[in-house]
Amino acid sequence: MADCKNCNTPIQTTDQFCANCGQKNREKLTLKVLLGELANAYLSWDSKLFRTLKPLFFKPGEVSKNYLAGKRKHYVAPMRIYLFASVMFFILVSLFGTRVSPGPASEDDQIFHLSFDEESENIPRDSLLLMIEHDRLGELSILKERQDGFWKEFVKQGIIVSIQSGNFLGFLQKNISFMFFIFIPVFGWILKLFHRKRRMDYIEHLVFGLYLHAFIFFTLFITLSIAHIIGQGWPVFVGVPSLVIYLAAGMHNFYEASWLRTILKTIFILLVYIILFSMFSLLTIGITIWFY
Repeated sequence: MADCKNCNTPIQTTDQFCANCGQKNREKLTLKVLLGELANAYLSWDSKLFRTLKPLFFKPGEVSKNYLAGKRKHYVAPMRIYLFASVMFFILVSLFGTRVSPGPASEDDQIFHLSFDEESENIPRDSLLLMIEHDRLGELSILKERQDGFWKEFVKQGIIVSIQSGNFLGFLQKNISFMFFIFIPVFGWILKLFHRKRRMDYIEHLVFGLYLHAFIFFTLFITLSIAHIIGQGWPVFVGVPSLVIYLAAGMHNFYEASWLRTILKTIFILLVYIILFSMFSLLTIGITIWFY
């Protein structure tokens, strides 16, 4: 008799695997073993990803429906594929952003025009950078006579953002990705509100929302990549309307409602989605500027 090195369950020395946890008995750790584990993990993920992406793209709502029906070994879990798709998308956005290289600065580019309410001021870029470095933005004529408070500080942050826009966009991108992570549970409640007669648990709506947003990120990833490669924006303009059609088709399949009811609900859900998403986006931008 011996003990399993993973869970300490007593096992026979002749047993090849532990009956409790399934770990192989007395397997010497070698490079071959490590590579084998990597291959198994990759092939398992790869096959699941293919089985998930095919119906996710061509049969809206089916993955969510089957996953909730218990066929969970067939598909990548909703949270996992959402994170995978969103990371791919934001990495792409980051890469495309860093490829934009400004040309040589002109004399006008070295002068910043600042305005607050009805007052305005022109100041050289170098002077503005020095004021930011020494925390002296309060000495600007458009701010000097203002009382200290939220809006004065917010304008200061706006000036810092405008002169350091490249770094700010990277900072904003991280916060936008986090905003999506918070917004999706809200979208789950929107779906539940519009389908309350279905008497489905909130988690079921959330699963549909996660797979839907995974599809959105994959679609944006593909359309932006094509647009960047060919140097034209039409793939994005084609891709965005397809998301609306996909939402309607997915809801029709997932919630099993009539097409008329589905189309009406899709319109109202989109309106609520746009309003709430705009509010979340503005709040995220404001918070990002404030804490930048």
